[in-house]
Amino acid sequence: MQKRFSFLRSNPEFYSTLFKISLPIILQGFLSTALNFVDVLMVGQLGSKLVASVGLGNQFTLIFLMLINGIGSGAGIFAAQYWGRRYVKHIRRTFGIGIRYAMSAGLFFAILTFFFAPQIISFYTPDPAVQAMGGQYLRLVGLSYIFFSITAMYAAVLRSTRLVMVPLVASIIALSLNTALNYCLILGHFGFPALGVTGAGISMIIARIIECAIIISVVKYRRIPTLINLRTLLMNKIDGQRRYLKVALPVIIHSMGWVCGVTVYMRLYASISTTSVAAVNISETLEKMGFMAFVGIGNACAIMVGNTIGAGREDLAYDYSKKFVFISITGAMLMGLFIMSIKKYIVGLYNLDAEGLKTVSYLMFFMCCVMWMKAANVIFNGGILRGGGDTRFSMMIDICGVWLVGVPMGCLAVYVFHLPVYYVVLFVYTEELVKMIVGFYRFRSNKWLKNLVHSH
Repeated sequence: MQKRFSFLRSNPEFYSTLFKISLPIILQGFLSTALNFVDVLMVGQLGSKLVASVGLGNQFTLIFLMLINGIGSGAGIFAAQYWGRRYVKHIRRTFGIGIRYAMSAGLFFAILTFFFAPQIISFYTPDPAVQAMGGQYLRLVGLSYIFFSITAMYAAVLRSTRLVMVPLVASIIALSLNTALNYCLILGHFGFPALGVTGAGISMIIARIIECAIIISVVKYRRIPTLINLRTLLMNKIDGQRRYLKVALPVIIHSMGWVCGVTVYMRLYASISTTSVAAVNISETLEKMGFMAFVGIGNACAIMVGNTIGAGREDLAYDYSKKFVFISITGAMLMGLFIMSIKKYIVGLYNLDAEGLKTVSYLMFFMCCVMWMKAANVIFNGGILRGGGDTRFSMMIDICGVWLVGVPMGCLAVYVFHLPVYYVVLFVYTEELVKMIVGFYRFRSNKWLKNLVHSH
């Protein structure tokens, strides 16, 4: 028994690095979800239709965010391994390639939402009132996409080179401003007009512009190596782009395949009722607050595993990975128990009818029960495999999990058994179990250990 758990022995360097990398990411993510919780709470005072409108608008935004996350992760994977060898020039070149793709995607999605926002929302729900309000919100939020694409690319590379405080501070300022503006513009405080969903959209645009400006200003002022000039941005070396796309494209397909599946989930929930969409939006916001610790640990895992592999320490990377798996699963079990113990107090804060409150309560219970599986999958797929450069297999796990398990199970629950939304979500969660089992066997095989910078 002592030998089996020998990987948990004290390792000051591991825990010190984990703390330095993950804590700012956890704080940033927790603040983001906490303020989103406050935003949903404010919108929730105006009724379930408004909650559903903002939730569905954010659901389409999630597609864009996952695309940018895939592009940024590709740059981050290379940056983490290049940083292990201190190849700063290669980091800058990779960043230049990534930001061109990210800005192009941001511009495309901004145009798409500006002209077709109501049509996009109509995919999710047949409710005309929700389509109108959600389209109004999405059209405004879409204008922030180009700024977020720049911010996300800087944040991905800065984190991979262990400069996590810059995106953290920018995010704290921007999200705090967003919440303050929402308080003024959604509900009409301090002499501002009560604009509802329009106020939420305006607040988001202002916050994203400020966040982008802060990061670029700090990077330029401190002359951080990831700063690029116009010449670097316009460089178009085919070989560099091929290497980037070989690693980044599976991550992008991975992200888009997963989020499109999640979009189908939301369409299934909306087919039950508008109240179901509102309940899912509320419960997922609450779940994310508890889950952010494991997202931060997953990011730290990808960075630390990538750094050690880039430095030629594959044995240390495997040892680190086992620690991450144990810490995340154990922590998620404890977090699930904690959230269940306080959920009745949180649910009572929302202005929903009796059925809506019951639905949120059941959803939170099921989410807490599977939190440890989701944490394991974050570590296996988003941490170990991605940090090790095994992006294709990571892509296959998530996409197959969603489309071969989650979506069929959700359709079965809705269209065959006609179950309430909380049981539909439970059926969908079977994908987490399948992905965890496959991810575990891939981890044990050691086939994910790929040194991407060995040839340099």
